[in-house]
Amino acid sequence: YAQLYAKSADAWFQRLMQERIVPNPEQLTYLHDIRDRCEVEARELKAQASTAKRLQTSEPYRKGLLGPPGTGKSECLRWTRRFFEEVLGWTHGVQFQMVAPQHTMALLIGGGTVHWFGQVPINATGMQDRGGKKGEEDVDELFERTQSLRWLLIDEIEALAAVVFGILYGN
Repeated sequence: YAQLYAKSADAWFQRLMQERIVPNPEQLTYLHDIRDRCEVEARELKAQASTAKRLQTSEPYRKGLLGPPGTGKSECLRWTRRFFEEVLGWTHGVQFQMVAPQHTMALLIGGGTVHWFGQVPINATGMQDRGGKKGEEDVDELFERTQSLRWLLIDEIEALAAVVFGILYGN
């Protein structure tokens, strides 16, 4: 969050409102909510860095962007990605990750599949093989992948099987 400045965020929103496709009021509310949450996290991290003792932080941000097909939910995710990259200077796959249940959905948002990101096995045998990995040289790839991760955005979550979400959450 080192690059999050109110002026740069405001300028980004002004530029966004000048584009050919602009957010409707509900989408704009969502985008402002994302910015507000980033500001909260930036303040908390700054406060944490300025003291040796552990400070209380807010609950993790869990939010659903709901609406019928064609209402612009995926467009909101693309704008969120742009905010992260253009305002915060973040890199997809490092500070944030965008995923979707199916490959075609993931391509539309420039992300990966939930299975790929969460290393979710495709069958019971894969799950057993995964559970059997034990050794000093084995460092979990998902652990490495999420070291700097601040945000995980899941598009079309309603298409995600509950068992897959459970495996992802259990990781």
